[in-house]
Amino acid sequence: MAAATGFIFLYYSELMFWSKYDPVGMAPSRLGLTLLAYTIMAYLFLCLLSRFRARSVWALFLVGATFGWICEGVLVTTMYDDFPYQLSWTGLAWHDLITVMTGWYGVRRMLGQNRMRHLLALAVAIGIFYGLWAVFWWREENHRTPIFDFAVYVMGSSGFLIFSYWLYDYVKIVPFHSSSWEVGILSGLVLVYYFFGTLSIQPMSIYILPPLMAWVGMVLWRNRAVETGGSLLSSDTDPVPFQHYLSLLAIPVAAIFTYAFCYRMNLSLPTNLIVYWITTPLGFLMLALGSLMILRARPKPTPRRQFPFGDSSIVRK
Repeated sequence: MAAATGFIFLYYSELMFWSKYDPVGMAPSRLGLTLLAYTIMAYLFLCLLSRFRARSVWALFLVGATFGWICEGVLVTTMYDDFPYQLSWTGLAWHDLITVMTGWYGVRRMLGQNRMRHLLALAVAIGIFYGLWAVFWWREENHRTPIFDFAVYVMGSSGFLIFSYWLYDYVKIVPFHSSSWEVGILSGLVLVYYFFGTLSIQPMSIYILPPLMAWVGMVLWRNRAVETGGSLLSSDTDPVPFQHYLSLLAIPVAAIFTYAFCYRMNLSLPTNLIVYWITTPLGFLMLALGSLMILRARPKPTPRRQFPFGDSSIVRK
């Protein structure tokens, strides 16, 4: 379950972001290590969803923020380069909004509700975004990936993505309960990497990452106190028809057609700047609204036990 989630994260956070095959960075050994890292982060992500009873969109976003900040503030140090804008880009703006909220939650929600038209519309939208995003690399690297190479890359990686969605639904544990030792071991791995790796490269991170994580942890602890139900991992759904998974092929198809159109028309668009100026402030806004909504929430009353035969007076008689 964590491995399937890990590849979904890998697809949106890495394969879609870079939008092309890199012989060095995407060699089988390097890609395998990257998938292992994303699987560990996905495992911790699932555990945090369960432990903090993250059921609302706000709580999900805050758990996704921990995932994004681990990616950009622990595994790499880009989070500290352009302070404070890099706090959102790309930890919140991409890893959280696009990978978690759209790729993991949005697509799976449409799959679980068996809404074919809504799922197809979302898949096409993701594909169009993918194709437009890939265009900006022409400006960045002064090189255009041929249409055929882009098509092979997108179709191949998207095939594994669709398999990961199916695998997640096939092996998912409902309800998902994580133990304290699981959370402790996974958090310990992240802390060890941070203290012996990230901190030595970027000492100033000690003043940025721990306070952010402490704040999110406090808000999520509040969410656990006010949320009497389970998390997003607690409810089961009806089996998803296999053709609904096939409809996700609209992602690579729409991406290829969009990319090919821009290629033929020679439309070198600054899509990176457009995405940056939209998602970066949106990430900060979602963080502030999510924290406010959870902190202002009141504990939900626990349902009272009902007598099996109605009024208690009748039972006594």
